Amino acid sequence: MDWIKSKSILIAALVLTNAILIFNFFDIQHVFDNKVEDPSSGWEEVLKISRSRQVTLVQEKVSGTTKLQGMHLEYQMYEAEQVAQNLLGNFSVILGKYKNEIGDEMTLENGNKLLYAKSIPKVSISNSPFTLESAKERAEQFLKDIQFSSADMKYWSVEEDGEQMTIVYRQYYKDYFLDDAYMRITFTGNQISGFERKWFNPPEVLDYERAIISPSKALFLALDALNEGDEALPISITQMELGYRLDTDTLVSSVKAGDASPYWRFLIGNGHVYYVEAQQ
Repeated sequence: MDWIKSKSILIAALVLTNAILIFNFFDIQHVFDNKVEDPSSGWEEVLKISRSRQVTLVQEKVSGTTKLQGMHLEYQMYEAEQVAQNLLGNFSVILGKYKNEIGDEMTLENGNKLLYAKSIPKVSISNSPFTLESAKERAEQFLKDIQFSSADMKYWSVEEDGEQMTIVYRQYYKDYFLDDAYMRITFTGNQISGFERKWFNPPEVLDYERAIISPSKALFLALDALNEGDEALPISITQMELGYRLDTDTLVSSVKAGDASPYWRFLIGNGHVYYVEAQQ
């Protein structure tokens, strides 16, 4: 009898939990359906649901909009010899790779992805403390020196792996990200040892607009994506932002140009990135 009673209590608890979840879903869906003109609608309600699922958002406020212009994006294609001159000085070309006499090397992939590796003697690598701020200063000066510093770049993240630190910058149009456009500057010890770059030409803004879902609806949809991604709880969303991704049915790395669609992008604490389609 005790087991039957315990089983009945457990079933009742599960039914109540499901009822609460269903109520929350339809309650928040009602907010989305009736206040689509207000980008801030439902924000506090979704934050409560998010916290109940052990997902927190670091940003205090996320700005939204009801419409975004259409956009066409095209990757910058590199003039190999000019870039090699900036990075390597005097160089020779061996089996498609550009090299200088001290072993520095540059290659291009698909014409739009630049890879640079600098040869660093072990004796020149210092073990002295190297802070994130000093690394960012060095990285930004390096970009100026090789003529790749630009007003449309923003600091994105730092990646650390043993004695290596990589500073990552991403490309933006106004306040909107342009996905899969980045610069990565890698340090070994306190020396720059590598550089990688993919970047778009100035975007072509098209003469139509797309309706955009609110930040609250985007976060609500992202909760399911995070759950499907089997991320370990608790989850910290360190950045949530609106921007553009190229429309393509193939791998983005092989595409050089195309129209872009609006997406919400979520960066979480372990460096993983999730996307929610932003078109209404």
